[in-house]
Amino acid sequence: MQFEVRHAPTFPTLDVTLDEGEVAVAQPGAMLCMDPGFEVTAAVGGAVAKRGAFGGLGSMLAGESFFRANYRARRDGQTIAFAPEHSGDIVHVALDGQTGWLVSRGAYLAHLRDVDLSVRFEGVRGLVTRTGMFLLHASGEGDLFCASHGSAVSRELGEGERFVLDNRFVVAFTDGMRWEAVKVAESIGASLFSGEGMVNRFTGPGTVWYQTRAGTGSGRGMLGLLLESVF
Repeated sequence: MQFEVRHAPTFPTLDVTLDEGEVAVAQPGAMLCMDPGFEVTAAVGGAVAKRGAFGGLGSMLAGESFFRANYRARRDGQTIAFAPEHSGDIVHVALDGQTGWLVSRGAYLAHLRDVDLSVRFEGVRGLVTRTGMFLLHASGEGDLFCASHGSAVSRELGEGERFVLDNRFVVAFTDGMRWEAVKVAESIGASLFSGEGMVNRFTGPGTVWYQTRAGTGSGRGMLGLLLESVF
C-alpha cells in the first residue's frame, strides 16, 4: 500500500496504490479516477466504523456522509485517486496507535489501514462554536486524510502554551489537548454582532491543524453560527 498527495497546493489529489485485498475507505463522491481492478461497495455508517443506521446517524452528526465508500483491490498494483470538493490542501495524519485525533465537521476525506473512527460529543462548547457539538475521533494505526479550505498549517504547542483560533478554521487536533470556547471581544454584544463570536482556545501540549480559508457560511455572525450548530 502506497500513497502520494499530488497537484498541491491548490487542487491536490490523494493517489493510492493498493495490492490485492487491500482497502481504501473514503467519503462518497471523493473518487476522481481509478484503475478497473477495484471492487466498490457502499455501506451505511459513513466514516464511522460502527455499521448500520446508528453509525450513519453518528457520522451525519459529525458533519460527514451517512454512507461510506470502500474500494478493495482485486489484483496488485491498482491505483485510485481521491479529490476534495473544494480547493485547498490535503492533510495527512499518521496514527501511531497511541495518540488519537479530533476532526472538525466536514474535514474527513479518507483513511487507510486500521483506523477506527467514532463520534465524540463536545457539549455546550461545541454548540457555541462552529466546530460543532459532535466531532469525529480517529484512533488506531493507519493513515488519516483531511481536506482543508485554502492552505493547511500545523501548529505545535508546548506544555501549557496557549493558542487562540477562530473556530471556522479548525481542521483537526490531537486528542487530550485542552480546548475551550471563549469570546474574543470584551462585551457579549460585540461578540454577537461583530462576526467574531466565540473562538477556540487550545492549551498544549499537542498539535493543531488549521486552514487559511473558512468554509461555507464563513461570513455569518454568532447568531447564524449558533443556528448552524443546532440544525
